[in-house]
Amino acid sequence: MLDTLVECLDRADLVRLLDQIAIELPALADQVRAASQDRDPTSLMHRAHKLAGLAASFGAAALAATADRIELTARAERREPCADMLANMTGAVGLALRAIAAWPVERAI
Repeated sequence: MLDTLVECLDRADLVRLLDQIAIELPALADQVRAASQDRDPTSLMHRAHKLAGLAASFGAAALAATADRIELTARAERREPCADMLANMTGAVGLALRAIAAWPVERAI
């Protein structure tokens, strides 16, 4: 997904976008955790949906899938996700951030 952006954006815009995504992904994950702790299934659904969409947009498939499972759990069962789902989300955020951070170096941006 990131390789496609090179064709659409100049270097400065791409760097800004990657910097922004590095801020947004953990912030959204924090919002998902907060909504879960608050036992607010509606907010949890919305936050997890937003995280899943953003992750998918940047090719972070594992994070998108985990956030999607959290959203579906909140939607179907009207409850917070299990601790394992939240731990998986945290791990997937870390993997996505490392991949995004390494990408410019690997592509010599």
